[in-house]
Amino acid sequence: MLSLSRSGPPSLLVSVRNAEEALAAVAGGADLVDVKEPARGALGRADEDVVASVVEAVRRVAPGVPTSAALGELAEDGATRFRSPRGLDLVKVGLAGMADRPDWPGRLRRWSADRPAWVGVVYSDWQVARAPRPDDVVERSLELGAAGVLFDTFDKSGGSLLEILDESELAATVAEIHRQSRFVALAGRVGLADLPRLGRLGPDVVAVRSAACVGGDRGAEVD
Repeated sequence: MLSLSRSGPPSLLVSVRNAEEALAAVAGGADLVDVKEPARGALGRADEDVVASVVEAVRRVAPGVPTSAALGELAEDGATRFRSPRGLDLVKVGLAGMADRPDWPGRLRRWSADRPAWVGVVYSDWQVARAPRPDDVVERSLELGAAGVLFDTFDKSGGSLLEILDESELAATVAEIHRQSRFVALAGRVGLADLPRLGRLGPDVVAVRSAACVGGDRGAEVD
């Protein structure tokens, strides 16, 4: 199981939509490179050939940098049919629309069974996403063997992670996840001004896209 837990400052993850952006992210100092298609949602799944090209590009110029990919939402067929390219270290899938599906833990178990290391995803704005409650997602993800847990936002036009979640409760959850030897990643409209507050919560990874894009626009190119 890939572990990203570490002492010291958190690692920086930058989400990219193609190989060119991946090279820019690595050149800018990204510790991890994540592939997503922002036009397809919070965890928009990029085409398989795009993911493969990003993995190849990162392995060529920075073989020590891990790569991950967003596979969309578990409710979408593409999330289950995705074929992971060789060299991809992590995958993740969202649970939007699953709040009213009592079978979601079983579906998540089946999805994760044949994956490389995977990350449980908590949507802080879970009511908007119609996703299961954050504490339920954390519990189930750890039970099913997730390598770590990502806290993110579903609605990218809404509030940021720190505007939605209570910081003291989040810090306690981070500590509990660490006690189970898993890593924690924090994302969700993260800006430079948020970094000191995020750092005090003790995450292993801080994940950004818009903050690394031209003009702070998640739909623009990574600069």
